[in-house]
Amino acid sequence: MFVFKGISSEEMEVVAEEEQLFLAKSSQKYEQIDINGMNGAIFNLNGYAVIERPIKLQILNKNKLDKIFEWLNGVGEFEYQSRITNAQFLQTIEPERNSLILIADMNFIRDPFWNKKRDEYIEVKNTIFNEGTIYSEPIFKLVRGSANQIIIKINGVIIQYDFPENEDYVEINCETGQVTYNNLNRSRHITMDFQFPIINCGENKIEIEQYMITKSGKTAVNNAKVFVRRKDRWLW
Repeated sequence: MFVFKGISSEEMEVVAEEEQLFLAKSSQKYEQIDINGMNGAIFNLNGYAVIERPIKLQILNKNKLDKIFEWLNGVGEFEYQSRITNAQFLQTIEPERNSLILIADMNFIRDPFWNKKRDEYIEVKNTIFNEGTIYSEPIFKLVRGSANQIIIKINGVIIQYDFPENEDYVEINCETGQVTYNNLNRSRHITMDFQFPIINCGENKIEIEQYMITKSGKTAVNNAKVFVRRKDRWLW
């Protein structure tokens, strides 16, 4: 069984003939540079390719054809085995009759990564553990307490955030690069390296510093909190 756009294949009375086709490891995109006089080549890695597979679906109730066509049209969240990704059905669906069951041939395209179905904020202090099979790009939420400056150090990347007056939190999305408070852009208050941090597979050490800065000086405090949505993901 799979779920697309929040509706299950069971509810729509649709069965995928080969569900294992939903599971395929994405290939890595790369640019190969060959230089005269140099042995081998230079490879620049350029992320992961989408997964594209032909899929056959058995339509058990022909009275639902119109609803099924509408359901499988376009892009949506796709859930399988308690993990989610973004997928789409782009090819025209043309049902073929096979006995009492209609068979629909279509092209299934999905993002290279699978994510957890449920991924809530958790508080972190010393370590973050990534359960996935590839690095993740998390979302950090910093809650200031009495601090007005929080510094995070993880996997060689340092982020410093200086809170504006009367704002008590900020969200830092390491995938999109967005830094927001109440959906307002706060990028001008962050100081960091050239890239946002990632969370490697397994255990990751994190260092958190927090300070209250006033005209009279800088004082370390300990009542700020750092939360993270890890966004663990899998390549399969």
